[in-house]
Amino acid sequence: MTYTAQYSESYEKKSYTIQFVNEDGTVLQTSQVAYGDTPVYSGDTPTKAADDTNTYSFAGWDKEIVAVTGDATYTATFTPTAKPVNYTVTFDSAGGSAVDPQTVTSGSTATQPADPTKEGYTFKGWTLNGSAYDFSTAVTGDITLVAQWEQNQPETKPGYTVDTKEKGHTYEIYQIFTGDYTNKDGKDILSNLVWGENGTGTKGDPVPEDIINALKALTGGETEPSDKEKLAEIEKYVKMQQSGDYPKVIKSENGDKVEVTDLPAGYYLIKDKDGTQTGQDDSYTLYITQIVKDYTIKPKSVKPTVDKQVATDESSWGETADYAINKNFQFKLTAALPVSTHYADYTAYKLVFTDTMSTGVTFDGIASVSVGNTAVPETGYTVSGVSQGEAGKTWTLTIDNVKSVQSDLSAGANVTVIYNAHLNENAVAYKASADSVEANKNTVSLQYSNNPNTDHGTDMGQTTSDTVYTFTYEVDNTKRKNSEDGDPLPDAGFRLYDNNGEVTLVYNEAKGAYVPAAAGAAGVEMKSGSDGKFNIVGLDAGSYTLKETTTPKGYNKCADKTITITAIHEENADASTAKLTLSGDTNNTVINNSGTALPSTGGMGTRIFYILGTILVLGAGIVLVSRRRTKAE
Repeated sequence: MTYTAQYSESYEKKSYTIQFVNEDGTVLQTSQVAYGDTPVYSGDTPTKAADDTNTYSFAGWDKEIVAVTGDATYTATFTPTAKPVNYTVTFDSAGGSAVDPQTVTSGSTATQPADPTKEGYTFKGWTLNGSAYDFSTAVTGDITLVAQWEQNQPETKPGYTVDTKEKGHTYEIYQIFTGDYTNKDGKDILSNLVWGENGTGTKGDPVPEDIINALKALTGGETEPSDKEKLAEIEKYVKMQQSGDYPKVIKSENGDKVEVTDLPAGYYLIKDKDGTQTGQDDSYTLYITQIVKDYTIKPKSVKPTVDKQVATDESSWGETADYAINKNFQFKLTAALPVSTHYADYTAYKLVFTDTMSTGVTFDGIASVSVGNTAVPETGYTVSGVSQGEAGKTWTLTIDNVKSVQSDLSAGANVTVIYNAHLNENAVAYKASADSVEANKNTVSLQYSNNPNTDHGTDMGQTTSDTVYTFTYEVDNTKRKNSEDGDPLPDAGFRLYDNNGEVTLVYNEAKGAYVPAAAGAAGVEMKSGSDGKFNIVGLDAGSYTLKETTTPKGYNKCADKTITITAIHEENADASTAKLTLSGDTNNTVINNSGTALPSTGGMGTRIFYILGTILVLGAGIVLVSRRRTKAE
């Protein structure tokens, strides 16, 4: 048997390098793959960062993966996707309620928002560049949509609202015409005019064309007439008297808005009821004419204030001060006229200052009167009710027409009166602190023109009063023998000094005390009475020196005494009283010690010497008298 060997061919396959790389060349995977085998990528999905305009997604490799026949590289490829672009849609509500803007992707549409609201108007839609906007239109850029409005027409019986900042007004509404109301191009129009209840024509009859033309001429000209000039024409056609249901009367109790209904469309005049503001701290409103619609009227009035101050030194003013009796000082009265255009409604603007002085204050004359920086001459004002040297008076200073001094008061002005005065011996003097005092108070109030609708001076308003306080002080002194509780020592003499020298004093019988003397008067030496007292009434705060000028026999002269008066004063919050805090030497005891008896020595010889000496003196006196008589003979 024969066996034949069988052989099979065998060889080792060659391997090749296969790489997978990202688009930027980054190697993602490297492997050795045998010839004829198909490579497989097993790494993470390749990525590419987004740029300004696109995002990218993996799209595969740059060539088909096939069986290996040699080294090969496969590069990742990507598909770009454009980023979305956002635009802003802004909503301009043209005075209506706010509408939030929207962010819209390019090519998408904006969402139509809820309709905005605007009082007195109806919303009519949104526009872009003046044309109605279609919200199905794709947005391709930033846009602003503008709201369109239509003004509402008044109801058949609209409300009439009076809005005043001041309470306590009673208004009357007079009906001049009625008609059909419309608003055209923002203007209030009345057509088909007929006479109303308070018109000068017959109610219901057409208003003559010449009257309508006369009223039309008051508007639209090159120069707009003032309200006062317009009213001069309008008042020709209104009867301010009761007719039917007119005038309607409304009251502003708390300064709130007051609404009147059931007024048909027409032309009305509104005014303060006669007599309601006379004597009040407020002004009548210049007559107002208005077409009835939804409207708020603010009364046109001018209301000044008044302030009184007392000089605290040569350049300062305050609500309180202190002075010695008979020391001259000044009061300042200021009427503050507020900024207002309504002074033009007055033919003349009158002010009356009413000043009330306490019995302890003496009037010494007007120092100056001014409007702003302009001095008013003596012929420009009148003072009544007081003369120089009178005390405790209520008096007035009247300026008949402030506009004659300063014609244009629209920027406001201060009208200032300064007058001279002094405390007299009736002034209340204080020697202790007090929380609430009224003594030596002085007040001012102001009357002012407050009705531009009547002749000058017919009606006057009046402010509340303003008060200042002037203090003076009492120092009580008692002269005693040898100690604080010693017996009173009469007949000691004293004089008082301050930094300027002697304080001239005189005795006041009514007060039983010494007071500062009037200018030019001769002073006296103070003397302690039988009770040892020598009180001083009417001193200013400050430092004084008390000097003994006459020492009672048998007593040693006392040392000079320093007296200090320290005062703090201010107006209380209620503005009707003042507070005084007083400290210092307002109650003093002045002591004189008895003289010393000197010792004597010797006997009868000394006594004889005393006696003989006395006889000799008497003898000399007799001789002297005899000689004088002889010479006379």
